Amino acid sequence: MREGRPGLRIEVELPGGLSVSLRVSLLAALAIADRYGHDVTADRASVWAEIDGAATEEEPRRGG
Repeated sequence: MREGRPGLRIEVELPGGLSVSLRVSLLAALAIADRYGHDVTADRASVWAEIDGAATEEEPRRGG
């Protein structure tokens, strides 16, 4: 997250066997975040998203 700006980081472990529709919904939600990524190991997979502080008129939130 950017230093000096309030924000939020969310990380979620993904269960195996996600349906296509759930994957599409997850990607749409991640696309709204300011930054996102994933981590994959032999034992688990997770996604994370970072959302900076509230959007302003000068700097509107993407995707919404």
